[in-house]
Amino acid sequence: LAALGINASLFSMAFVLFNFLAYGTTPMVARAVGLGDRETAGRFVVQALVVAVLAGVVAVLALQVLAGPIVAAMGAEGELRGATLSYLRIRAFAGPAVLLVTAGHGAFRGYHDTRTPLLVTLGLNLVNLVLDPLFIFGFGWGLEGAAYATLIAQWLGALCFVDLLLRRRSLALGIEARLPAVRDLIPFLRVGGELVVRTFALIGTLTLATAVATRVGTVAVAAHQVGSQLWLLLALVVDSLAVAAQAMVARYRGTGATGASRAASDRLLLWGLGTGLVLALLFTALAPVLPRLFTDEPRVLDAVGDIFPFIILFQYKYGSPYF
Repeated sequence: LAALGINASLFSMAFVLFNFLAYGTTPMVARAVGLGDRETAGRFVVQALVVAVLAGVVAVLALQVLAGPIVAAMGAEGELRGATLSYLRIRAFAGPAVLLVTAGHGAFRGYHDTRTPLLVTLGLNLVNLVLDPLFIFGFGWGLEGAAYATLIAQWLGALCFVDLLLRRRSLALGIEARLPAVRDLIPFLRVGGELVVRTFALIGTLTLATAVATRVGTVAVAAHQVGSQLWLLLALVVDSLAVAAQAMVARYRGTGATGASRAASDRLLLWGLGTGLVLALLFTALAPVLPRLFTDEPRVLDAVGDIFPFIILFQYKYGSPYF
């Protein structure tokens, strides 16, 4: 659990930095669709997929070459270091797949189709759900088995998105599978650069917190992993409203409906506040139960109990860190 927690933080930093492939693609595609320009929307989709592949390859190379120093910087030593390194080197090969999935989500959201990425996500998570116990316990691969299960599931999801966008639905969506020129990627990368800074500020604090927890001890970093996952669960639930805001506001702006754009923004802000409060109350009620879904280790449960109030209070104050 401790080694997984370190890797979860590392991969969040490595790949979530590129979430502009979703958050940048969605409004760009949605606005083009609002203007009735499907050809431009299709070009944005192809650009996102190309950037995903290139960035994914760079991320894989960087993680493989720098795996040792990265793990050392996170404070993993002794037995923890070996397990952390092993998982990291396997999962790193999912880099291009993770970013292709991210770009696929952004593209379909821009077309106001949230059902297709939902089905793909359910499918790849089902694959992961089946392979995890098979590889971890059935084959006796332990933590490495979890890494291989995730690697396979993410590549299957990525190939599914690519097939949908560039073959099966390309005609309906106006997507032409043609490599863009480098100059065509500059506006996309400019938007991405701004979002990278924003994401780095958010994820960087979580990664730093994991590094500090690792140095405190194995129990601390294990508890931090449980707390982080619960906090991210809350954040990503409310993040659905942020996705809706991007797609709806961008399309309204594309059609010139300024009043509708403002009304949608106000409505979604209220939904964000209300949903954050409801989730905070729900987690307050389930505080004795939720940590036990991750571990039955008494010391870890005690440590999680110490930080659980902060997880709840974040929801009261922010609603969602991604909104």
